[in-house]
Amino acid sequence: MDGNNVTYWTLDHSDDTPAYKQKMIEHTTTLSELKQEFYTADNQRQTVDIITDNMEEN
Repeated sequence: MDGNNVTYWTLDHSDDTPAYKQKMIEHTTTLSELKQEFYTADNQRQTVDIITDNMEEN
């Protein structure tokens, strides 16, 4: 996490390569966009807020 920007990685499922051989794809978004897209339930948002409030920037 860098300020309000969050970087996360997902597996590249674009072909039939077995999961253990797939490359990771880097994604960067803002924390607010990430929360809006993936965390819709109040308890999920609360958990994310608690975690991010306690994260230290590298």
